[in-house]
Amino acid sequence: MSEKRRSNGVSSAKQQHVHDVSRLARRHVTQVTSTEADGSTTIQHLIGLVPKRDSNSNHPYIRYALRTYRNLFLTFLFNWNMIFTMPFNTVLLLTVYPGLVIGLLILELMFWLLMDRFGGNALISGWSDKFGGGSPHFFSSPETKRLVTVTIPTLGNAAPVLDAHPAMQLRTFDLSIAQTLLILSALIYERDDAKVQEAFQMYASDPERDLIDFNDQKQHPAERRLKCLISESELTIKRQAREWGLDFSGVSELKSLGGPFAGIFWSTRSNFIVITFKGTTPTNYDEFLVDANIQRKDARSFLYGDVHEGFYDSLFPCLGGSKSSDTRNPYGAILSAIHSTAALIQRFHCDQNPGAPSRPVNIWVTGHSLGAALATALYARFLKSPRDLDPNMCVLRSGYLFGTPAIGDSDFAAHFASDSNAPYDAQTTLWRIVNGSDIICRLPPGVDDPSISMYFARQSIFNFAHVGLEVLLEGRPGKIRKPTVVPSAYQPSVDVTVVLGAYGDGKEDPDDDGAVGSPDNFDDSDDEDEIIHAAGTSSSHTIIGRKEPIWWLRFIERHLGANPIKTLESLYPSFFHNHLPYRYFDSLKRAREYVVKDEGPTVIKPNKTD
Repeated sequence: MSEKRRSNGVSSAKQQHVHDVSRLARRHVTQVTSTEADGSTTIQHLIGLVPKRDSNSNHPYIRYALRTYRNLFLTFLFNWNMIFTMPFNTVLLLTVYPGLVIGLLILELMFWLLMDRFGGNALISGWSDKFGGGSPHFFSSPETKRLVTVTIPTLGNAAPVLDAHPAMQLRTFDLSIAQTLLILSALIYERDDAKVQEAFQMYASDPERDLIDFNDQKQHPAERRLKCLISESELTIKRQAREWGLDFSGVSELKSLGGPFAGIFWSTRSNFIVITFKGTTPTNYDEFLVDANIQRKDARSFLYGDVHEGFYDSLFPCLGGSKSSDTRNPYGAILSAIHSTAALIQRFHCDQNPGAPSRPVNIWVTGHSLGAALATALYARFLKSPRDLDPNMCVLRSGYLFGTPAIGDSDFAAHFASDSNAPYDAQTTLWRIVNGSDIICRLPPGVDDPSISMYFARQSIFNFAHVGLEVLLEGRPGKIRKPTVVPSAYQPSVDVTVVLGAYGDGKEDPDDDGAVGSPDNFDDSDDEDEIIHAAGTSSSHTIIGRKEPIWWLRFIERHLGANPIKTLESLYPSFFHNHLPYRYFDSLKRAREYVVKDEGPTVIKPNKTD
């Protein structure tokens, strides 16, 4: 009975993801067709659009450039006096934004030459298969498995209840949970974007796509191929998650295609869901466009104040005033997946314990880099509108984010802090983990000081502020130092305890409580069956047509040593190297070594003079 119900729950989340990809394809077909006045565009012209770019007005770079210059024009049209009142900000507006437009154009040309024309895609794919193999040591080591499997049950524990209202707010930073959620944030990068792009192209090029109804019981051949490819794109993640006793399902493409991506990990037995966002892949141009769209927009429809436009638009639906035909709503898709999976988990526990009252499912949020920025926006929405999560089904726990850029202005940060303090004795928070000199955590540049930012104009390029509680780790390899906890400038000081968590000192083996290995109710036969059938269909819908690497790329590869990925990473400057997930993992391990000595963390107040 429980297996059947689990299957229904997984199908619900998967169906939402399949529907999301189909809407991306359907909308793209409509846009391309509407740009051809002579009606010459046919379905066949859509083949090869991904990842190749067409030259019409819907090109993502052209949209980005036009939006940037439009915003600059309107800024100076209605605030022309800023030339005299804020000359420095004016100079930055006239240099930074056009500079980003030019820089991204150069970057796209480099992507086109190196990746498409000269065979860079095939080279990088070969490196990934040869030196990563879909299951790098970061995921497959016995240490990682012990850490994750022993921590999983604690993710389902109820939030602690204080005996009395404390004089000072209390928070607990759990190193085991932090490391486990970092591993999940890294694992979601293993999604095969090419398979998603192939599914998109296959659906967009199918002349019978309008006959498909994803809500009926019939399975059109194109619908089945679409599900096969999406399942195959997530197979590496699912197989690794299964080794740890977790389930996984993709939820939303976040208005992109093989770019920013949201998925959920969950455990029916341990009563939790982890919402995970994929970060920026160095070879994905569309993700760079999202990152670079640093202009802020009015976010009060769903959040507070003004928020980074690229992050906001990726997660929330377009405003009605934009007159856009885009009705996609990633946030709604995420909510739907959360509630359907929570219902599945509660039914499982009702079957296991008949007559026992159902307990709300714990909701955790995590992400790395771009994924951390999107997770911040999601967490902010949950704080602003807690009723979005049915209190009988879900309860929001903490967010553990890694390499997080600032996403909003001072108004956003102030309202975020206000809602974080309600109620006063809340035990959940947003942990913003920073690894030493990680440069991404210092971007976009801003002033985290209310006494100064209150005088900033809304249009100021420096009007960005961080939120949550920062946990600063020692980023230098081999160095062991106290983890330093710093509240955001808008957050009052709190009493933070850093604990080792379920994994303890990381040396002893956990007791065998049945958590290790595949969950007893896990059945991925549907995924495997779909992928077996996909083998006969995906080859006829090849989208990338990768060329073999040009001779001089092969020459460079031969001189990069036994492992070219490691060789290239060794050339990174420390402020970028510290941004990589495995460097965060290493720093958390060293933080654990320090706490084992019972020295405790450092907790400091915000420095108002910085």
